[in-house]
Amino acid sequence: MKSLEINRGGELLRGRKGDVIYLPKGIPHALKVIGNDERVALVVCVVPGGFDRFFTACAEEFKKGEPEMPLLVKLAAKHGIEFQSGPGLSGLGANLYHQPIPEVRTAF
Repeated sequence: MKSLEINRGGELLRGRKGDVIYLPKGIPHALKVIGNDERVALVVCVVPGGFDRFFTACAEEFKKGEPEMPLLVKLAAKHGIEFQSGPGLSGLGANLYHQPIPEVRTAF
C-alpha cells in the first residue's frame, strides 16, 4: 500500500490514504512517497491563504520543463518559504531532483 513518510521537526510519521496530518507553521517538514508508484495526490490546506501563490509560481516553471532546484528555492524565498537540509532528514531518501528532501519552513 502506498503511503507518505513525513519528517515533522525530527518526528517521523506515516500517512496513508484518508489520513490528515498537521504540519504547524515554523516546524520544518519533509515528505517522501513510500511504495512502488511515485504519484500521490496530496491536499494541502493553509490558513491564512497565500501559500497557493507559491504553487502557482512553481507550476508556471514546470510548464517550461523540470526547473533547477536553485530556481525553486528563489521562488520559495519570494513567498516566505525557506528550504533547509540537514539533521533530521537521514533515511528520508531523495526527491524528484535526486537530492535529499529539503525541510520546508514557512513564514506567513
